[in-house]
Amino acid sequence: MIEQRTTAELAAAAYLRAQDAASRQIATGRITHGVAHAKLRPWLAIAAWCNAELQDLWQPCTPVFGSTDTRCRLYAHEIAPRSEWASTLAEARDAALDRLTPDSTDQALTHARILCALASAISLDPNGTDHIPPYGAQQRKAA
Repeated sequence: MIEQRTTAELAAAAYLRAQDAASRQIATGRITHGVAHAKLRPWLAIAAWCNAELQDLWQPCTPVFGSTDTRCRLYAHEIAPRSEWASTLAEARDAALDRLTPDSTDQALTHARILCALASAISLDPNGTDHIPPYGAQQRKAA
């Protein structure tokens, strides 16, 4: 169940889904490895921010100096700044919710729920500049 997953597990699931989608697009020739790498960078930064355990992440978040949160956030910023990944997460969450219909698969529903829970859990920027907006805020802003 989504409610019982940690933020780290949600971030790992979101990254692995994005990685799988990128791999399929590479295999069909729709994107290059370079484009895939650029598309995955925000998702990897989110995973680092949340201290997810992923093979693609060097695990620097073990507390040695400073708090674990601080170390993870600094590492995440090295991968991609919050301003980049916050908008990526908000756009993906909004798109996943917009695609839901009464006939949606359990997989589509689970994906949307993961993105909603993840966005909610990390929505507030400790620096106060790059909060993740609520669902639909970007569409209202564009209108």
